[in-house]
Amino acid sequence: MTTRRRTPRSGRPSLRVERELQRAGHRVLAGMDEVGRGALAGPVSVGVVVIDETCRSAPAGVRDSKLLTPAARVAMVPRLRRWAVGHAVGHASPAEIDEIGIIAALRLAGQRALGQIDVVPDLVLLDGNHDWLTDPQEVGL
Repeated sequence: MTTRRRTPRSGRPSLRVERELQRAGHRVLAGMDEVGRGALAGPVSVGVVVIDETCRSAPAGVRDSKLLTPAARVAMVPRLRRWAVGHAVGHASPAEIDEIGIIAALRLAGQRALGQIDVVPDLVLLDGNHDWLTDPQEVGL
């Protein structure tokens, strides 16, 4: 599994980047995003959604969750679950953050999320501009 970061773009969400990666041979893609990093008290959570070529256009209304109302986020969940090949959320506790640090805790939460899905992605796309998922001892970005 390879990790690649994806910086968000303005405008309407699309699967253009994902389709390009699939044409390049990365058939099963996982998108990951984290929440809680700014809250110094923790916990941190990481969500993952996995798609393959059978997943057509994303469900109507998919946007950055921060741009959706709480009710719209809740309403989106069943649509995303039906659409995706796999999905999960992993967490790291405040105590784990204190023990291993915020970046390692994000990595742990991400690994926990990936460990809950039944498919191994060819490539993981991270939202943002920092690879918090790849262990510093491994080859990543």
